[in-house]
Amino acid sequence: MQAARQLRCGHGTQVAPLLQQHGPCRIARAAQQQQQRLQQPQLQALRTASSRARVVRCRADAAAAAAPTPKLGAPLGPAYGEDGNMPDWHKGRRAGVILHPTSLPGPYGIGELGQEAFRFIDWLHSAGMQVWQVLPLVPPDQEFYSPYSGLDTNCGNPLLIDLESLITEGLLEESDRPAAMPDGDVQFAEVAAAKQPLLQKAAATLLTSPKFAGEVTRQVSTQS
Repeated sequence: MQAARQLRCGHGTQVAPLLQQHGPCRIARAAQQQQQRLQQPQLQALRTASSRARVVRCRADAAAAAAPTPKLGAPLGPAYGEDGNMPDWHKGRRAGVILHPTSLPGPYGIGELGQEAFRFIDWLHSAGMQVWQVLPLVPPDQEFYSPYSGLDTNCGNPLLIDLESLITEGLLEESDRPAAMPDGDVQFAEVAAAKQPLLQKAAATLLTSPKFAGEVTRQVSTQS
């Protein structure tokens, strides 16, 4: 097209005779056709590459469809942890729920790792879920109580300890059970004020009572 523009504008040494013989429109079309002929091999190469890519994708999809899908809850294998923790096509897909345990229902103002947690796991299984993303379980800061502003990466949040289990195990008495708190947003300061003294009492009983001496010794030897 640039050559045609030059011819139409009167540039070049042989412009006038060409214009007189063929006219400007015919010369412009000839220049365009010449450019298309030059680009034809490149376009053909692009079409060939695109066609081959489609064939490869179709074969990969067919192989993925023919591969066996893992049974519900079966491990996905080591490849699941590679490439950004994304499973391969033939590894199957899994669904799950993100829920911090503090959001579970509980009688003492906060969700705990007790019976409600087991009920939630049973529901996940019945619904076909395979993953429970719990979010960080570390001790939260004392201002915002966010699981992402933990005070220690190696410790758990003591407010998640199930008081009913401590009573069942004999680490607390029935009379130690605190007053029930209403459902709704967790009032962490109030929950901590009610639970922490009970947790300290249960820890003291665990460490000093002859009833639990054998269990404490076994746990310590296991961890050492």
